[in-house]
Amino acid sequence: MVDQYVIHELQGCTVWAKDGERLGLVGNVHLDRATGEPAWVTVALGLFEGRQYFVPLAGARRDDDDLYVNYSRKAIEDSPDMDHEGALTPDEEAALEDYYKGW
Repeated sequence: MVDQYVIHELQGCTVWAKDGERLGLVGNVHLDRATGEPAWVTVALGLFEGRQYFVPLAGARRDDDDLYVNYSRKAIEDSPDMDHEGALTPDEEAALEDYYKGW
């Protein structure tokens, strides 16, 4: 299982789309149920955006305070809307995984 220091380092990172577009800052970090490793982050796609979008960490890379994800802004904007405050349910996680497989 990942330690709290690693989670803290991810929170507040600037998220960049695969085409280099700045998306926003990491809000929450969600862990994989089986491994305890970070699997998802949330990001608001604008200064006044109230919704937090889930973005998979699969294929992402971190460079200091920047997190480069493997998805476009469009893919993230069209993703299923999930409650970002609590843990993802298995059904929510499956829905997100299915959605991102198409991108």
